[in-house]
Amino acid sequence: MIFVKKSKPLPILEQIEKRLIPKIAKCYPTINRGGCGIFTYYCYKRLVELGYKPKILVLSNNKTIKSKIKNYLNVVKGKEYDAHNLSATHFMISLKGHIFDGKNYDEMEFHTMEQGYYKPEMLRAALEKGDWNSTWNKKHSPKLKQLINEYIC
Repeated sequence: MIFVKKSKPLPILEQIEKRLIPKIAKCYPTINRGGCGIFTYYCYKRLVELGYKPKILVLSNNKTIKSKIKNYLNVVKGKEYDAHNLSATHFMISLKGHIFDGKNYDEMEFHTMEQGYYKPEMLRAALEKGDWNSTWNKKHSPKLKQLINEYIC
């Protein structure tokens, strides 16, 4: 399900909701247990390639988004950092008020967490240095990227 705030529907979102998300749910039923950041990163890159301006929505229930951003800036400056602090509870894509992830994320849970936005380089740092749910097998990432590129066109 794609959560919609007041906004016109976009044809690309219909492709994502009706084609991509069901395919990913079938191939990777546990994607939201460690694979959400990878999904978000690849979706973000693909949507940008197609001329869209998505945002990377980060949800957190353990540390504030501001502290995560400050931590990222310390990483960029070469200072010490807590790698776990780069991670977050969940990552999603926001596109013109429409919000989605690789599977049907629970809207009730979504509204109970602190929300903010990461730049793509921040998410990349989180994926490279952060602590992730080991349920997601990183060997799946290339195939996931291929699916995203095939189904978002």
